Amino acid sequence: MSPIFYIALPLILFVHALDRGALATSGPQLFLELGYTNTAFGLLLSAYFFTNIPGQFAAGWLIDRIGAYRTLAAGLLVFSMATLLTGLASSFIALLGLRLLVGLGECASFPASSKLIAQYLPAHRLGISNALVGTGLMLGNAGGLLLGGFIIAAAGWRAIFYVFGALSLMVLVISALIVPLGAKNPAVGELKDRIEYSFILRKRELWGATFGHFAFNYPYFLLLSWMPTYLVRQHGLSFGTMGLVGGAFYLLSAIMGIVVGVLSDHRIAAGADPSRLRKQMLCTAGVIMIACMLACALGTAGVVIAALLLYSVGSGLSGVTIFAAGQTLAGPLAAGRWMALQNGLASFAGVLAPILTGLIIDLTGYFQAAFVAAAVAVSLGIICWTLIIRRIERIM
Repeated sequence: MSPIFYIALPLILFVHALDRGALATSGPQLFLELGYTNTAFGLLLSAYFFTNIPGQFAAGWLIDRIGAYRTLAAGLLVFSMATLLTGLASSFIALLGLRLLVGLGECASFPASSKLIAQYLPAHRLGISNALVGTGLMLGNAGGLLLGGFIIAAAGWRAIFYVFGALSLMVLVISALIVPLGAKNPAVGELKDRIEYSFILRKRELWGATFGHFAFNYPYFLLLSWMPTYLVRQHGLSFGTMGLVGGAFYLLSAIMGIVVGVLSDHRIAAGADPSRLRKQMLCTAGVIMIACMLACALGTAGVVIAALLLYSVGSGLSGVTIFAAGQTLAGPLAAGRWMALQNGLASFAGVLAPILTGLIIDLTGYFQAAFVAAAVAVSLGIICWTLIIRRIERIM
């Protein structure tokens, strides 16, 4: 594979995750300094998606005109600077505005990476390529908690934004060296070859994949947004221990993603039916996630930690498979716009989960009902992947 697949894209998704998760990691200390309610903090967490979701639709359009490489670089510059400036913010309005800017900058990451993967790699390489991108994302989540927890303990919550923003700018430079922005961009096709959004939106499979993706996203965004605060406030973990638990959660997800990617590619190359294999993997992932969400709702601290670590198995299974499924359904020409729609609409889970969780905590004083809601969502997602989509195969 080209260096863009095993170096540049994973690095970009790594800092994407660092910067997106910085606010959640800083949440427990930010609560103490600025005194926000759970609902207000949930709004700050969700604000990212107010620009990220419509931005993904625009990114799918822009990728077809200026190319995936340049669209990624422009977004990386925007979210790097917004992250740096967040360290200077002192008001709710300033934090809200910068959070919106981070979401806008990160809108190109998934449509652009999916466009490149679908256009240049065969079916039996989709698993490992998506696993590498997912590994970058999960390592960013893990690094955000591990490194972020220690940065906050040593220098306060503002320092996390300075460090992560600077790292993101470094990745921009490294990526530009790997893929010069002035180089011929193979992701730009002829206008006559582009498949319009209006045509994609009429496909039953798009809606099955989108609702299934949304349902599996719901517990992911619940944990991404609230896990640090949940572990510290409800179960009494220290910042350091919280960082270790959260870091292990995402590291295991990354490892599982690589294992799943390699094994699924091997089985498909050996003759396994890709559609049946990917549906089996999604159903298995869903059952694991449901069990873990219910354990988080009902368990003690030890049970919760064990459930979170087991959840990483389901996360690794689903993360690789969901994107491979969308890329397969779309085919090379439509992959950018298809994934802009699928991932963009599924990202509404990132709006709903943080806000609904904050409201539930304010109303009940506990997290239990929030985790039960996540288990119900995943149950509906399994139905979408198995019944609405007849077969996971190219339709465009």
